Amino acid sequence: MTLSGLFHGLTGFFAVTGTWYTCHQGFSAGMGWAALAIALIAKKNLLAVIPAAFLYTWFETASETAMLSTQFSFDAASLIQAFIFLFITMQIVPFLRSRQALRPEKKT
Repeated sequence: MTLSGLFHGLTGFFAVTGTWYTCHQGFSAGMGWAALAIALIAKKNLLAVIPAAFLYTWFETASETAMLSTQFSFDAASLIQAFIFLFITMQIVPFLRSRQALRPEKKT
């Protein structure tokens, strides 16, 4: 948690001093939610963070492109993203295996 806070603080510092040279209201909107979504996608695997970040960025960029180029609404894009991330983070395969293991075997 300490390292995560340190890196998040450094990201904000470099964004302010390296990009805009000023701090304006709302410059970090969504950074925490993006980090949370990436952590949920990567689960407990440290090496999966970078591919998860690329996957998250790809979804964000695709939804923004769809909203700008068509009549796709922000709410619809957010809803689709939520369902995709829900299915990615769900552990449905282990759940189904555990359910199958609990079933009694049928004797014929």
